Amino acid sequence: MRLLPAPHPHIARCLGNIGLVHETKRDIDLALKCFFEEFEMEEQCLPPDHPNLGLHLDWIIT
Repeated sequence: MRLLPAPHPHIARCLGNIGLVHETKRDIDLALKCFFEEFEMEEQCLPPDHPNLGLHLDWIIT
């Protein structure tokens, strides 16, 4: 098994997917927590002009 270093884009994506599960279960507080963690991790490991940053920030505010 290979471990990914943190922060890593794949770990951030997993956090976003977990957030989607919480959103589906109508647990908005936990969903937002995951979405914020995803965004913060992506800010650390992606370039500032990466399209995922804008996309995921949009998910948080809508």
